[in-house]
Amino acid sequence: MIKETNWCSIRDFFDGYKNPHVYQVIRTNLASPSTRQSDPSNLTSNSRQLPPRPPPRPENYLKSQISDWNSIPSLDIIDNITGDSSLSSNLNLSQCNSSDVSFTDEEEDYEAERQSKLRRCLEEVHTTEKTYVNILYVLSVKLSAEIKNTCDKDDNLILIFNNTYKPLLGTIQQIYQLHYTMILPEIEEYIIGQRTGNMWSIFEKNFKVIEVLYKNYYVTYYDTQGKLDDLCKNYPLINDAMLKCQAHLGNLYPITQLNCPNQRLLRYILCMKTYMKHLDQNSTEYKYIRSIHDEFDRIAGRCEEELVISAAQLNELKERLDNKFECIKEHRKLLWHGPIKKVSPRRHNDIAQRYMILFSDCLLVCNEDSGRKLDIKRELSMRGITIDIIPNVRTTIVSNNDQQNISIIYYPFRVNAVEKSYEFLVDKESDRELWVKKIRQASEDYNRRNSMIEMRQSINQSDEQQLGTRAPAWINDLDVTRCQNCNNRFRTTIILSRRHHCRCCGRCVCGSCSTKKLVLEYCKHEGEVRVCDTCYTHFTGTELSKNTSIWPKTTRDIDRTILFGDFRTVNSGTNIWIALQEDYHLHIYGAKLDQAEEYSINLCDLIELQLESDTRTFTLRETTKTHIFAIDLNHQIRYEKNNLIDEKLKNFDNKLTFYTNLWLEAMQLARSTTLPEWYIRKRDSADSGVSIVG
Repeated sequence: MIKETNWCSIRDFFDGYKNPHVYQVIRTNLASPSTRQSDPSNLTSNSRQLPPRPPPRPENYLKSQISDWNSIPSLDIIDNITGDSSLSSNLNLSQCNSSDVSFTDEEEDYEAERQSKLRRCLEEVHTTEKTYVNILYVLSVKLSAEIKNTCDKDDNLILIFNNTYKPLLGTIQQIYQLHYTMILPEIEEYIIGQRTGNMWSIFEKNFKVIEVLYKNYYVTYYDTQGKLDDLCKNYPLINDAMLKCQAHLGNLYPITQLNCPNQRLLRYILCMKTYMKHLDQNSTEYKYIRSIHDEFDRIAGRCEEELVISAAQLNELKERLDNKFECIKEHRKLLWHGPIKKVSPRRHNDIAQRYMILFSDCLLVCNEDSGRKLDIKRELSMRGITIDIIPNVRTTIVSNNDQQNISIIYYPFRVNAVEKSYEFLVDKESDRELWVKKIRQASEDYNRRNSMIEMRQSINQSDEQQLGTRAPAWINDLDVTRCQNCNNRFRTTIILSRRHHCRCCGRCVCGSCSTKKLVLEYCKHEGEVRVCDTCYTHFTGTELSKNTSIWPKTTRDIDRTILFGDFRTVNSGTNIWIALQEDYHLHIYGAKLDQAEEYSINLCDLIELQLESDTRTFTLRETTKTHIFAIDLNHQIRYEKNNLIDEKLKNFDNKLTFYTNLWLEAMQLARSTTLPEWYIRKRDSADSGVSIVG
């Protein structure tokens, strides 16, 4: 245990700092350790006990990440603290399952040993959490500062390093802030007895933020680590800076410590597993901690899955396929991939190594050569594909290097496609369950999408059959600033750019897209009337010659839109419509029905995103430009139908504040290339309706 005088000197150190970023060690009763332990009621009835912290909302947490990192002092002095004599005095941590039943001497010894083991588990979480926060601090602040100091005369080298490290740096800074400002302080409160209850609950209420940040970390780390390795090998000055940083990391090389978030998740899981070994499996505490442990395990699994289907992995697969397959295509999404074994349909003893890639619309079965290049053997369509689990395992005898026969157990499953049927083998039953789940889900989603497309086509055909038989509803001029046929802007200075309404479909089009006339059934007594070129082609079958290459490109994609709503530009006062789409861009449109954007903002490249809550004003700062948008009282918003959001909306007093927070959360998640959880869940479900508000 550390001496009380040491604690006082450490407290004096932190009291000297008024910077809100400094981690404050909480003061406790300065009585002797024996006095504190003899009177545990002082801890359980502490009048200074803090109220429970509400679960952090990602939008509130993520928007606070812009800070002056260089103003944060190092936590090195905290890492010198290895324990606290007040730890054992918190009976709520170590005796939460104790009862009033009297024990024999032997039972008391066993119980004391059990409580001691539980305390040591909590001590380990506390101690390793401080070490973890210090590592994150070094990677967030010290590393960049050391690079700048070491390479101060080579601005180009500093720029090269910053451009390489920037994506991962942003993610590590956010993870550092989460643990430094939320998780570690609460652990400290539990450890010294200022907060009672179950310490593991800290992680339960932070699950959502943890998953968002660590998913982004997994993907970014994979794409960045190799590049940083190359920089250290090719530039001696950068390597020198890394070596200087070792002093802050226990003489460990900084590049190797970039993997610490991944290791931290695993450490939480292992600590909980050790803790549960000393609990009664029928107790409420065991079941509660087990639920937290299992959710952590699932989060770690989902983080790994995010890495497998990341953009970096997609580009790597494209290279391995030698660009012979169109990996990047509209409505095509990478779902899973990995090595697998195939059984010969003629001779079941013949097992060949294959590599399988699952996309949202097809399944590729490939050969993998020694150079990791992939050669496509068969492309299987997802239409009508089925999958069967073969119940019996398959055992194969192989010889090792010592000429000894070894039996290997494989878990088989069969994929039945229109093109061919395959029997595949995997080494683990969990791998088989994963492949079966992924392929079945892909097949269901594919069939559902196609059935919806067919339904829409049938509806459109029905509408087309009624064209010209009744007067259409005209599109409101205020809802469009561009021609609904060619996407060119309407201009009052050019005669051909005047607005016209097609008498057949009611769309608002320019003069050059409505040069023809037809006699329509509902107004045949009027003779020929103006129609748009699309309707003219529909009725006559005559394709009109148009130079479509100069037409502005359509960027609106309803099926990939997360949020869509109207805003006011603060500088000019004009009204605009903004679509936040799956490409993590804000697409700006002049009116509600425009299909071609005025411009777009890449949220991933923003330097700063701020919200002024009182005026509902968003400030988006890019490198060369700043955008300021405001939500007005009559805000209209469209989002994918979601029961969870609709239910929250019913219980929310101020709907405008709710919509503002919804936009902020979605934008902040998009900055870290993450889709909202509710959007992912509803997009992958059978319900694909759209809620329209306002």
